[in-house]
Amino acid sequence: MLHRVMARIVCVCLVFAAMSLDLHAADAVPGDAVERIEYIQRALDEGDFRATLWWWSWLGIYGVSTGASFYTAATTTNGGTKVIQNVYGVQSALGMAGILASRFASIYGAGELRAMPSGTADERAARLARAEGLLSSAAEDEEFGRSWISHALSAAVNGGGALVIWKGYDERLRNNGKKPGKEALTCFVLGMAVSEIQIFTQPTRAIDDWSAYRSRYRRASREDDPDLRPQVLFAALPGQVMMGVALPF
Repeated sequence: MLHRVMARIVCVCLVFAAMSLDLHAADAVPGDAVERIEYIQRALDEGDFRATLWWWSWLGIYGVSTGASFYTAATTTNGGTKVIQNVYGVQSALGMAGILASRFASIYGAGELRAMPSGTADERAARLARAEGLLSSAAEDEEFGRSWISHALSAAVNGGGALVIWKGYDERLRNNGKKPGKEALTCFVLGMAVSEIQIFTQPTRAIDDWSAYRSRYRRASREDDPDLRPQVLFAALPGQVMMGVALPF
């Protein structure tokens, strides 16, 4: 008797699970998927120019600074100037590496999304998922670029360079007519000024666009979609009809 009851319970659970999965599968492609994709495409298109301009401008600034510093270090006959310019060159190279690593989705997302097909329901579902992923990633990258971590990394790089000048080459700088403390302070102040300008000129449009998208579509869809509310389900078994509730998750 007990094993029959358990078997029925298992069957009911399987039926409810399958029906619940069917409910979610039916909702895999929202009815406004095309509108959502167009919304994100437009947001990425409108943010692309400024993001690209910022990225290439700072890559160029750091690239020129790196080349100029190392060239000066290689051609000068003053040992103190050689040390200082080598430190500047390393700092600029690290800044250039940071820019290369921060090629966020605001730059390439519009083109990638536009190239994706959307002729079938599956293609629209995949394109919408990728669109949301691109805009979300762009927002996260921009938030990180403006976060305290970026300021801290800037302080660490510039502070490290100043410390090398001040303590690492104190005697060599003095022997070549340089004042280590003054040169270290100049290195830190100039480096921090450039880094902070870079951080505060970084675009933040994707942050606002992602927030607006979630407010307009995702939050409303979870509150208003009847398929995401508890469902009363019926299952026909041999000799009886079972009723239960399916809770979406």
